[in-house]
Amino acid sequence: MITRYSPLLFGLILGIAVGLFYGWVIRPIQIVESTPDTLRDDYQTDLILMMSEAYETEGDLDLALQRFEHMDLGSAEEILRTAISYAQDHDYKLIDIQRLDALLSGIMDNSADA
Repeated sequence: MITRYSPLLFGLILGIAVGLFYGWVIRPIQIVESTPDTLRDDYQTDLILMMSEAYETEGDLDLALQRFEHMDLGSAEEILRTAISYAQDHDYKLIDIQRLDALLSGIMDNSADA
């Protein structure tokens, strides 16, 4: 009985060993840090939409502005206007566009008060 499954077991163990050696020694993964400015427009818009959803949940405008500062894409107003334009051109849901617009309005109101 052992001789019947020996080639299969040997092949399975050899395959796992060769795969691990190849993945860990010959071609290990290379982690690359990506910044928001390297993302495609749709991913940038989705990231900004997530930030506007966080603002909607938290209600903390200062935290939202800090998130925009880390993007290095320009002013928060400029980034949001671009995202809203992209969202409208690519048929995003109305609620998502309204979330983006609510964050833009909050930022503009804050700028007017300052």
